[in-house]
Amino acid sequence: MSEEHLRIKYRCRHPDCLIKSCRTGEIDIDESEFKELSSSCEDETLFKSPRGICRLGFPQTFKALEVRKLSEIADEESEEKEERVSALADDPIAILKAEHQGVLRTLDLIEDQILRRDMDGLWITVAKVENEIVRHSIRKEEGVLFPLLEKIYPMSGMHIGIIKEDHRELLALLHSIRDTMREGDIPDNVLHSALSNLRSHIRKEDDEFFEMIDDYLDAEMRKILLEGMEGAEKSHVVIEAGERKKLDHGEESPDRIRYKEALLTANEHAEKDHCH
Repeated sequence: MSEEHLRIKYRCRHPDCLIKSCRTGEIDIDESEFKELSSSCEDETLFKSPRGICRLGFPQTFKALEVRKLSEIADEESEEKEERVSALADDPIAILKAEHQGVLRTLDLIEDQILRRDMDGLWITVAKVENEIVRHSIRKEEGVLFPLLEKIYPMSGMHIGIIKEDHRELLALLHSIRDTMREGDIPDNVLHSALSNLRSHIRKEDDEFFEMIDDYLDAEMRKILLEGMEGAEKSHVVIEAGERKKLDHGEESPDRIRYKEALLTANEHAEKDHCH
């Protein structure tokens, strides 16, 4: 009988981590390793951290908040995926909300990379977030959704202006982060500000904006949105992290160039749509 693999949600019990709430996370380990790590603890929910997990460099006591078999999780995720695919097929708003969930998972990864001081990992993951903002926010929302809303729901203009400003502030933060990383530094404060702002932006769209506009979209409008979003997806050029190197004096970063191109494309789509 093959050994089970476990996914454990944990919280570190080191005093600093308890105060800062900075070491709650997940790890995947073999069942036998978990038994060995927990063998010295009377409380069956406590175990010693595996090698290389603690940023302080030595084992800490972790509390297991949840222990699940990976095989069970895989089965559940497969069923949930089938349900999501079915539900998303004809609902553009549900698609946009699902993409938000993917971004939130990436933000969790960034937090872990910050703690581990993983410069190379951060360089790639921050570019992934930038790609998602351009693909989702600029091309799909600003290029497809917003022009349609401005036609059918005049009161949406004020909300759209606020959301667009959020998009620009978020991209500006990401540019600042990547420019700093080119110099070999991890800008903790700016990174945490970007994570907080993006999570707040997603909550605002999911819980307020999307809920507000959902009733205004009939079947025909949803079809138009789906077709426009599919077109935006196909035309989007994936943003790669590229090489992390210092820029020459006065040289414009690739991030800034991509940002300008994305805004220009979104504006062209909006102007074309208004002319119809």
